[in-house]
Amino acid sequence: MSAARDFLRAELEREYSAWFGLPPRSFLDGVVEAWMADDTNSKHRFDTIEAALPSAKRILDMASGCGSAVFYGLLHGYDMVGIDPEGWKHTFNGMKAKERGYPAEWMSRFHDGVGEALPFPDDDFDCVTSYQTIEHVQDVDRVLAELVRVTRAGGGIHLRCPDYRGTFEGHYRLPWLPLFPRPFARAYLRALGKPTAGLDTIQYITKGRVVRILRALSSRRPGLRLRIVDLDREAFAAGRERLPGEFSWWKAKRYARGLFREETSVNLFVYVEAKGTKGRP
Repeated sequence: MSAARDFLRAELEREYSAWFGLPPRSFLDGVVEAWMADDTNSKHRFDTIEAALPSAKRILDMASGCGSAVFYGLLHGYDMVGIDPEGWKHTFNGMKAKERGYPAEWMSRFHDGVGEALPFPDDDFDCVTSYQTIEHVQDVDRVLAELVRVTRAGGGIHLRCPDYRGTFEGHYRLPWLPLFPRPFARAYLRALGKPTAGLDTIQYITKGRVVRILRALSSRRPGLRLRIVDLDREAFAAGRERLPGEFSWWKAKRYARGLFREETSVNLFVYVEAKGTKGRP
């Protein structure tokens, strides 16, 4: 038996019940297994980083949660650091590390904090990864500025989160209207017997919004140069950048196939090509 696994399941049941509604047992089982699988669960994230930025070694996981990405990185020789504001997740990571006999030093890699005020110096990381997090922060502009600040010139940032122009809400696991007006979304959730508290934790992020914030950040900061690549639309080998707003039949077909069944994603890699003036913008 694993005390860490039991603790994780209990906390997930508590959180889902309070915020989004308790999911089916099979779904919850899958989440528990994924967050216990440090040696495999985050491989796809590191495959993306390795393809985009092969030289990256020192990596920050912003909102490191249940630690699977940080532990995966440490198990595979990366200089990993994580930050998260939720105390129970730090407790869980300590339990899991102890059960698996990870080096005691690894727990010092986890920091308590939020993305709006990262406790790291300028240019500290080769790469920052943020996975399914930006939609929950308090200040999207501030978080993106902080991610850029702590990334060195020549490094990059991998951003993945839901795109709320889509027609499925992944936290509630429900069909959803694009940018669903919140009063109507609350009524919809109540009609289905779902708690509405989780809706208050969600920012309606879109790919276009993220790109606009990053472009505005570049325009305010002399010498800062960012190159934004949409990973869902471009293979790295193609060497051509396309950004939101360009119509493609590929995108239209993919959108139609997942209509009201699949979450639409923001999946960007931001190359920090030059930094210019240092410090918080």
